[in-house]
Amino acid sequence: RIPLLIPCHRVVASGSIGGFMHASEGDPIAIKQWLLKHERAGAHGG
Repeated sequence: RIPLLIPCHRVVASGSIGGFMHASEGDPIAIKQWLLKHERAGAHGG
């Protein structure tokens, strides 16, 4: 068996970006947004 691991910054709520690092606003959310943007750019060759 291989456990399914999803990095927590990839979990988003249906109506918002959701929380990250036990926060729903401030610097942790800015970090989450940066991580998602950075991964999306890498996936599209940018």
